[in-house]
Amino acid sequence: MAKEFKRYLVTSALPYANGPVHIGHLAGVYIPSDIYTRYLRLKGCDVISVCGSDEHGVPITIKARKEGVTPQQIVDRYHELIKRSFEGLGMSFDIYSRTSSATHARTASDFFRKLYDEGKFIEKTSMQYYDEEAQTFLADRYIVGTCPKCGGSHFTQDPDTLDTWFSSALWPFSTLGWPNEDSADLKYFYPTNTLVTGYDIIGFWVSRMIFSGLAYTGKAPFDTVCIHGIVRDSQGRKMSKSLGNGIDPLEVIAQYGADALRFMLLDGSTPGNDMRYSEKKVEAARNFANKLWNATRFVLMNLPEDFQPGLPEESKLDMSDKWVLTKLNQVAGAMTDNLDHFEMGLAAAKINSFIWDVYCDWFIEIAKPRLNSGDAEQADTARRVLVYVLDKALKLLHPFMPFITEELYQALPGSAETIMTQSWPTFDEAHNWAEEEEAFEKVMDYIKAVRTMRTEMNVHPAKKTSMIIETADPAPFRNAEVYLAKFAFATDVTFTEKYEGSTDGMVQVSTHTARGFIPMMELIDREKELARLNKEKAKAEKELAMFGNQLNNPKFVERAPAALVEEIRAKRTNSQSKLANIEQSIKALG
Repeated sequence: MAKEFKRYLVTSALPYANGPVHIGHLAGVYIPSDIYTRYLRLKGCDVISVCGSDEHGVPITIKARKEGVTPQQIVDRYHELIKRSFEGLGMSFDIYSRTSSATHARTASDFFRKLYDEGKFIEKTSMQYYDEEAQTFLADRYIVGTCPKCGGSHFTQDPDTLDTWFSSALWPFSTLGWPNEDSADLKYFYPTNTLVTGYDIIGFWVSRMIFSGLAYTGKAPFDTVCIHGIVRDSQGRKMSKSLGNGIDPLEVIAQYGADALRFMLLDGSTPGNDMRYSEKKVEAARNFANKLWNATRFVLMNLPEDFQPGLPEESKLDMSDKWVLTKLNQVAGAMTDNLDHFEMGLAAAKINSFIWDVYCDWFIEIAKPRLNSGDAEQADTARRVLVYVLDKALKLLHPFMPFITEELYQALPGSAETIMTQSWPTFDEAHNWAEEEEAFEKVMDYIKAVRTMRTEMNVHPAKKTSMIIETADPAPFRNAEVYLAKFAFATDVTFTEKYEGSTDGMVQVSTHTARGFIPMMELIDREKELARLNKEKAKAEKELAMFGNQLNNPKFVERAPAALVEEIRAKRTNSQSKLANIEQSIKALG
């Protein structure tokens, strides 16, 4: 599929250079901005990312006085620390400007003179004072003889001071070369597209940029503002330099890795809502990265030296291949929609679930019998699908975990110079096999039911047995006998539309499409089996009641999307069938 081409500029809020950035800053602005920028690049957009540091203000002066250094020394020090944190997390901005730079100061000064000459300032008594020694401004609340906050004593009331937001308001166009209206970047990228920021500075900064852009370029500076919530500490407090409860990202990176921290800060988050930092979630993200690393290692170990990537023709794909390709197709489409709507937490959760549950826990295991079957064609098909799906999954994950995805992608046969310039996977109708997906999930549900039963009854995996499957749709199960043998521990399988034989000594498992009769009573206790079935019955009844309550609620049926209502109806029907099968199994035990 051809790449989408569009010029795009993403702007991030400015970190304040009176201390290093902490995790609260990163999750709220910079990581989402980097994820969105990487996503746009994979889609083929001509995108640049703009950031910088705010290097003026009272807190910087106070810190400088306390340490006996100049404000410029303070901002230079923290600029380097901020830069290290950004680089450690894989963020690189195409334009990074500093408000203390001579260029930005000159632009702000010229802009002030222009406005003043046009009579667009209302003059009033200044509330700011100038510290001659530090060559910076302080608000009047800090001036009481010798300033107790910074130790200065040489102050002059300033007649024409503007607050720090005045210069920051110029950010969207001043960073692109304005007021030089012939600047190539300004002509090409302005007005910009997306601003990523937190909700706490909408009034201070966002509104000022909008009216400044409209007044002095005639155009709004951006069309979209992506507002993220704040990461709070474990007690629910906002992370701040004054409280000292900020967490240094470089320390977390040293322990868990940058990818784990990036992923933790987005996985499961919702736009605009705050979240609490959790070290356990960072550990979980690291474990996810380890799972992916080991899965990739397994795939590579099973590739011959002359392996050529690419999907085989459709006639060679079996039910499980079409199932995983359909799942991949669905997650690509869903993630595209999520990221287009800035729902980064939902997108992260989807790729996490796909890689862990679909690819690692199911498809790799399902592929192993074919890899080891001795059938060269079947083994080649399994390898090709494994590599194809892994390649696409790495690209979907890349905006969130850039380091591990780059390294693993480079190890795949046929990889390009970098994953960053590859195409974003999109929904492809040719890879949408709904019937095969449904059929294979019938088999999966049955295998899960058998494995759950055996676990609850403490049956050792080495103990295998025959089984009878009662189902109105035996085709999926017949096509999956090799999987039933390996994963449901079946020695042989008999199919019937209605089982009317003896149930003596039989353990029974039920799904919404099948009932299994397994001669294992000599291995288990009848009373325990009855207890297990009654437990399953109670669970099925609870599910059925939940779906019934939703559908009996007129407001839900009227207001919910039609597709969701139909999905709930289908789940209720499945729960009814499952409950009926469980009740039959209980009755059969007497």
